[in-house]
Amino acid sequence: MRAMKDQWSMKFKGLKLYLAIIIVTLILILYTSGQVYIVTLEKNIIESRKEHAILKTQIDNLTIEVASLRKGSRIIKFAQVYLDMTVPEGAPKKLF
Repeated sequence: MRAMKDQWSMKFKGLKLYLAIIIVTLILILYTSGQVYIVTLEKNIIESRKEHAILKTQIDNLTIEVASLRKGSRIIKFAQVYLDMTVPEGAPKKLF
């Protein structure tokens, strides 16, 4: 009876060891996958910041272009050249 009990305790100890190894392995896998996910997020953030800088530069350039297109002298020149219009006498000198 005692020998049988010792066999069961040995098997139980072996099962505990396998269970502990499996748990540690799962924890390490979860940790590694978390680290990989963090690195991926970091790369996405860096790419988004670069894209943001490019878009900000484009917005600044377009804002400058819009301002130059709204100039009164440009509008008058366009109206005179392409639409054959003339500036009436007594018209305000500054349009915008």
